[in-house]
Amino acid sequence: MASSEEIFRDAAALPTDIRAELAERIVASLADDVSPEITDDDSGYAV
Repeated sequence: MASSEEIFRDAAALPTDIRAELAERIVASLADDVSPEITDDDSGYAV
């Protein structure tokens, strides 16, 4: 299994447009895991 450093190095070597798409997919995946309670607008925090 690749180390986190190897994954980062391989990702950094990708073309810019592919890196941007990868970043968008990662962010979307992480956003799916965020509890709705955290993103609730009634919390008093800017979202």
